[in-house]
Amino acid sequence: MSHLDLLTSPHLTFLVNKEAAKTEADTTPVSATDLGLVMNTSGTTGEPKRVGLTHEMLLNAAQNDAVSNHMDENDVAMVTMPMFHINAQVMTTLSTRVSDGKVLVTQKFSASRFWKQVHDNHVTWVSVVPTIVSFLLLNEKANAAYDALKDGIHLRYIRSSSFALPEERLIAFQDRFGAPIIEGYGMTEASSQCTINHLTRPRLAQPASHLAPTFAC
Repeated sequence: MSHLDLLTSPHLTFLVNKEAAKTEADTTPVSATDLGLVMNTSGTTGEPKRVGLTHEMLLNAAQNDAVSNHMDENDVAMVTMPMFHINAQVMTTLSTRVSDGKVLVTQKFSASRFWKQVHDNHVTWVSVVPTIVSFLLLNEKANAAYDALKDGIHLRYIRSSSFALPEERLIAFQDRFGAPIIEGYGMTEASSQCTINHLTRPRLAQPASHLAPTFAC
C-alpha cells in the first residue's frame, strides 16, 4: 500500500501489486487510434453499456470543448461532478488541460462550501447539473456564503447539462448570483458535449431543441 499527499485531500491511497510491478513495462508507441478510455454510459440512449474511446476522439473532443466554451490559460475550472462521468473527465478536466488552464477537483459537491471554494481558488467556471442549480438557490448556508464573498467571486459562467433546466430557475440563478448559465448536451459515445447554447446570445429554447452545434461530434 502506498500513499500520495494531496493539496485537496489528506492523502490518496494506492494498492500496489509488487509482483506486477516487476513485470517490464510495455514500451510500444501509443497510436491516436488506440483505446484511451473505457467508460460506462448512464443509460440515456438505452441500457447502460461500456463505451471505448480512442486517444484521437478524446483529444478532438477536449480541443473543441475548449473552443466552444471559450476557455484559455486564465481559467480555473472546478470539478463537482463524479470523475467516472464523461463530463468531469473530458468536458472539464481534459478541455482545461488542452487550454492551459487550471483544474480544482473537489471531494464532492457541497452547497454550503460551493461559493467558498469558488472564491478561495479564483474559479472562473463550473460544470453542474440542474439539481445543483436548485440546491444553490435553496440552501441557506450557500446563500449566506455568497453574500459574504460575492465581491471576490468572478465566475464567467456556469455550464449546465444532463437534462433541461427550467427557464424560471435559470433566470432566478442568474439574477441571484450574477453568473450566466449556458446549457449543453453530451454523450459518452461522442466523447463529450454534442451541442451547447451560445455564451453571449440569449437563450431561445430548451437545450434539446435549439442548440448551436459544437465540433465534437
